[in-house]
Amino acid sequence: MPAAPVQAGCLRPQGSRSQLLLAHDGQAKYSIVLPPTASATEQLAAEELAAYLNTLSGAVFQISRLGPGAGKAGIYISSTEVPGLSEPLTGEAYAIVIDRENVYLNGGRGRAVLYAVYDFLERLGLAWYAPQFDFYSGAGESDPRIPSLLLEVGEPGPVTREPRLDHRKLDVGEAISHNERNLRQLIAWMPKSGFNTLMVPMDYQGRGRAGWDKWREQLTPELQKRDLVLEVGGHGYQNFLNARMEGGRLFKEHKEWFGQGADGQRSPTPDRVFCTSNDDAVRFVTDAVIDYLKTRKEIQVFDFWPPDVGKWCECRRCLAQGPPAERHARLANQLQSRLTALRPDVRLECLAYSETLTPPSTPLSPRILLDVCPINQNFEYPIFDERGSNNREYAATLGQWRGRFAGDIGIYTYYRKYAWKSLPVVIPRYIQRELQWYLAKQVNAISIFAEPGDWFTFELNHYLLGRLSWDPGLDVEALLTKYCANRFGPAASVAESVLTALEQDLPRFGSLPFTSGKTKQEIAKSYGKLSDLERRLTQAAPQLQEPYRSHCNRLLLMCGYALRDLKIQESRASGVSDQQIRELVLELSQFLHGHPDAGTFMVYFGLEKPRLLRKYGLSDESQPEGE
Repeated sequence: MPAAPVQAGCLRPQGSRSQLLLAHDGQAKYSIVLPPTASATEQLAAEELAAYLNTLSGAVFQISRLGPGAGKAGIYISSTEVPGLSEPLTGEAYAIVIDRENVYLNGGRGRAVLYAVYDFLERLGLAWYAPQFDFYSGAGESDPRIPSLLLEVGEPGPVTREPRLDHRKLDVGEAISHNERNLRQLIAWMPKSGFNTLMVPMDYQGRGRAGWDKWREQLTPELQKRDLVLEVGGHGYQNFLNARMEGGRLFKEHKEWFGQGADGQRSPTPDRVFCTSNDDAVRFVTDAVIDYLKTRKEIQVFDFWPPDVGKWCECRRCLAQGPPAERHARLANQLQSRLTALRPDVRLECLAYSETLTPPSTPLSPRILLDVCPINQNFEYPIFDERGSNNREYAATLGQWRGRFAGDIGIYTYYRKYAWKSLPVVIPRYIQRELQWYLAKQVNAISIFAEPGDWFTFELNHYLLGRLSWDPGLDVEALLTKYCANRFGPAASVAESVLTALEQDLPRFGSLPFTSGKTKQEIAKSYGKLSDLERRLTQAAPQLQEPYRSHCNRLLLMCGYALRDLKIQESRASGVSDQQIRELVLELSQFLHGHPDAGTFMVYFGLEKPRLLRKYGLSDESQPEGE
């Protein structure tokens, strides 16, 4: 990888030196020192530091538990007390301290030590833009080569940091493009980028395609040695009670356990919520959850969610319990009470979503984690801007929950959304504005879907969400400029203009759900601006070295999608025939399916022609409308 300009962060030593020479001409000037009883996470932190310092300088940094070698200073890694700090570190807080020639990288717990190590390395020029997914060919990270590895010092210190948001989650979601290999790569990236929780479905929609048990044996050690939180579940009442269980016996012998429709019939369909007024059914479900968690000690948070957009039981007794939000709260409280006695280390997580969006009158246990889900948010405007359709309801709902609920509230964001079908909605400034508002509302958790299949398209969203969840006041413009310099090299300026245009125009003029209609003139102007930038980027890309050229080519694919989307929107606004629009959509489909492995488009059932046609208001003449 070609060298990149290094802007090392500044630290202030408790001596008079202005620079620390870590390595020179392939020779390490420091040893890495661990405490005698180092934990597995501290050992990993030392190994990561040694490996990356070797990558940067070519020097071999020895790891010792006895102190630095003769004639060498030490880089000390541990979660013990640090010189120069008035109070011990706790939780996820970490510190980087220079005491004369020695460096101390310390944290309040295991993963905080990792955060300190990765921050220190970032100050030497590394950048953690993405996991090392295979399509990056080793260029997920930015790692310059520095024969003389100098750490600039002089800024008041020591450096101490603590995240503003307690829970920072990556959600495997539907797990369409995940496998064991890229999940390992994702987990390795999480502490580099500031995330601390991996969300994995128990069994997504009960389809048996993606679920925790499929990867449990391989991934549990990877999470534990990084001291990361594992959250398992997803939409899943039906995982514990459904009509297919025990060969259909349960539905046959206990039909009264299953949800009833308005027609008075008990339904075997998995999207019908079971009868929550039936004590035996409730006991069966809660027993099953307890049994599941008893045998999976690695799970720290369990999602107790109803089926996605499920239909709730309409029997007389259930209706007497109140609306779905009321029933869900009672059920969650009952399960949480049992968990507190049997698995006190596990917390439940519930959603304010769909029919359970608004707060119930029954207080939800403050031990439960709550995620508010603005799934139908309008992305033309931030959530707090009432000009956006649907946004007013979500903002008000968050205020209602904060007024009635004493526990942790998070936002289940849609900064990478399946309904976008990999459309390049790149929104760094938007994310910052929303996070700042959420923090003012005492939100302390954030999550985002994390699919490898279109990771590069949403790379900037993922990267900045991790950074901003620690400090929403960061200079996003400076981060964006640095990102473009490291990712696109000599084409950084035009690439930054492209990313800015995508943020400014696509949420307003593209095909995002809930975006208001625009005139053909407005859309045409946006199309022309992006088309001109695409031409400039196309001219620059062939002159670039790797990996800049590959990153530019991926950005060009994103432009290609955005331009085709805008052209379809312009055609719809112009009132052209359905057949003309159909031809444009089919050409878009061919374009997307032609680039399945670039990390830009997740080519899956969501991009099949019938679904893509329906996205643009058409039906597939060769398929029944319901397929």
